[in-house]
Amino acid sequence: MMIVQERKEMMSIKTILISKLYYFFGLIMVLLTPIEGALIAIGVLIGIDFTFGLIAAAKSKVKITSKKMSQSIIKMFVYQLLIIASFITMTYLIPWFPLVKITIAFIGMTEFLSIGESFQRITGLEFVKYIKDYLMRHIKKYSDDQKEKG
Repeated sequence: MMIVQERKEMMSIKTILISKLYYFFGLIMVLLTPIEGALIAIGVLIGIDFTFGLIAAAKSKVKITSKKMSQSIIKMFVYQLLIIASFITMTYLIPWFPLVKITIAFIGMTEFLSIGESFQRITGLEFVKYIKDYLMRHIKKYSDDQKEKG
């Protein structure tokens, strides 16, 4: 009988703890809603960089270790914390300074350059030049289509 009572109390504590955790994470998500898009965008860039890095390592026959892969997880965590810290600083200390935008710009440029380096190791082409040529081809095609129509 005593065991049943203790088990019910443990389940009750567990239920209360889980509901408090849901409440806490819900509150955090609400507070971070203004930078949700930035957090997702940086996460996507890190994911692309990670994927390109894996492909480049496989192509150059570099051994892929869990230590190297864990660096991407650490980088994701640090970048996300940096954006959150920038947001809190901007919100409560210096609201007139666009700290979040500057932070996101630097992180985005860093990831973009890293993606470019991996792209170059994979294809042998310069990433920026490839993107520029790709866009110019499509813009030219679009303008030619517009001339034919009009």
